[in-house]
Amino acid sequence: MFLAFYASMVILSHSGAFHSGAFSGLAPLASGTLNVVVYGVQAAAAVWLFGGVFRHGWSMTRRSPWKTAGLIVFGLLSAIVATVLVGSIIGALTGPVTSGNQQAIDSLFSAVVSSWPALVLFGLTTAVIGPFVEEVVFREVLIRRMRHRIPTFLALVLSSLLFGALHLTQWSEWPLLFSYAAMGLVLGSFYLWSRCNFFVPFSIHLLWNGSLLLLAG
Repeated sequence: MFLAFYASMVILSHSGAFHSGAFSGLAPLASGTLNVVVYGVQAAAAVWLFGGVFRHGWSMTRRSPWKTAGLIVFGLLSAIVATVLVGSIIGALTGPVTSGNQQAIDSLFSAVVSSWPALVLFGLTTAVIGPFVEEVVFREVLIRRMRHRIPTFLALVLSSLLFGALHLTQWSEWPLLFSYAAMGLVLGSFYLWSRCNFFVPFSIHLLWNGSLLLLAG
């Protein structure tokens, strides 16, 4: 049910209905508020449907805080290495490819940077709520729940490819599928390595997106 709900949101997003840029005609604060509402509804649905997942992850984190922290740090470093390596290979084979997703984020950041309330809402959506929802979909649903129906490795690869496809905005960006999929592969691998502790890939994803926002600033 949640996967179908999320898929409908993605379709609307790619059609322009709920894409972040769709609210560019509004004032930055109004745009940021609408984005938080759209993603917040998805996050609230995830909390309601998968409450046990978060309790399980929090319990594991409390039992082994240093192990969890180590996995998060190692995962973040692995994500950096994987994306740089895959990006270098793509660049060597196809030449530079511009990410429409990153361009949209940079454009929105430029629009909201002059308004602190709008900037906070934008950061909340991009660095916290967005990664939260994506980790529920691509790690909890597409790996943990699907591995009871298909081999775990296949579930990992499938979720990573779909994660990569989500971040493309047009067909000409197809080489970037592998760069984003590499990130998804790291997140999924550390999710499995942590024995399905949701907070490990979520924290890596949060730190990754948050770092990109800080660099953009």
